[in-house]
Parts: sequence; C-alpha cells; structure tokens
Amino acid sequence: MMSFQIHIYFEELLEDNEGVALFSGTVFGLFGKLFIKENLVKYMTYIKIKSNYNDRFYLEIQRHKDQNELGFEKFNLKKSLELEIPYNWLHMKFFIS
Repeated sequence: MMSFQIHIYFEELLEDNEGVALFSGTVFGLFGKLFIKENLVKYMTYIKIKSNYNDRFYLEIQRHKDQNELGFEKFNLKKSLELEIPYNWLHMKFFIS
C-alpha cells in the first residue's frame, strides 16, 4: 500500500476553501504542534481557521495511545467549548475502558 503526505502553507488553507472541510488531525500534525506553542499563537490560529471555515472546521478527538494524546484531547475539548468549534471522536476502540 502506498502512502504519501501532502504539504501546504498555512495561508493557502485560508484561501479559496469553498466546499472544503478541515479536520484538526492528530497530536503529530499542525494542531498537535500548536498544542506545545504559546497560548497567543494557538488562539490566533484557531480563530483564523474558524473565521475562514465557519462550520466546516472540526477538532478531532483521537486515541492511538500516543504520548501527550490525552493532554491534547483535553485541550481540544476545551477549545471546542471556548470557541464553539464542533469535534469528532475517532478510533472508538480506544475510548472503551
């Protein structure tokens, strides 16, 4: 099976995005990297994306048993409530305890 990664500049995410939905991804992606940045950078990034994508931006709550994943989950749930961004639960088998 082939796999590949697509790279895009942040500003390109904000341009010409009609009909596109954006999901935050895992702790290893853009939002995972923002998780360890200072609060102002995080806040402004979430605000920029929310204002450009409106109801087409979703925070993903995922469990793969990765390092820092639970902290990232709590952070995303907090941002979801604070900024009124919907979230999706993924990989449900790890949510069953």
